[in-house]
Amino acid sequence: MSENQRGVILIGLIVACLVTGVLAMPVVPKIGGWLEQYRLCNTARDIAYLMRTAQVNAGYGNTEYRVRIECGTGTLRLQRNDRERWADERFLSLPPGIRIKEVIHPGGMALFRSNAMSSPPGCLTLTDLTGVEKRIILIPGTGRVNIE
Repeated sequence: MSENQRGVILIGLIVACLVTGVLAMPVVPKIGGWLEQYRLCNTARDIAYLMRTAQVNAGYGNTEYRVRIECGTGTLRLQRNDRERWADERFLSLPPGIRIKEVIHPGGMALFRSNAMSSPPGCLTLTDLTGVEKRIILIPGTGRVNIE
């Protein structure tokens, strides 16, 4: 391969990189939105998992469990009833950019009785920086946790 051919190949590679970069420019801003939605969906699943953990632990441990929602700090606490007080077992902090928009749980708590049933019904709405929302719904009686 001659020196001229190497120079042509190098220029061709540079042009190909520039064309690829120009074509990718419209996609780059959308990636941020996708990341925000992914983070929101992941957080909703983590919260639903925390509530399901409380339900299962209540049934197996024959004691009450609750998930306490602290809107100010963006923290959720899985707690066990030790007869005299509520003991923390696990924490979940909301990631940056995700916030609690609305809590419809009396006292900001999802309670699971020793028979694994939930009381009372409730809903937690999360939102991200783009305004997309996810709702975690606790169905009374069954203790089922749904994400919408």
